[in-house]
Amino acid sequence: MLKPGNRYEWTVTETKYPNLKKTPFYNFELLSEEEFKSKENDIKSITSSLKDLGYKPLEIREIICQDYKVCY
Repeated sequence: MLKPGNRYEWTVTETKYPNLKKTPFYNFELLSEEEFKSKENDIKSITSSLKDLGYKPLEIREIICQDYKVCY
């Protein structure tokens, strides 16, 4: 199970023993509840502005995820 506040890293390779120095790794950090709450007001403000511009909820979540790196 993923736990809030932890950072996770993974990779996918086609070979059993890849060269890890040349293999791309991906990562993300799962915010703790405290960290998310500290960003919540900013998210609400951005969400409100984007709604006023005519964006739909799914589009807003995608924009916040891509531009602000807060995905929920």
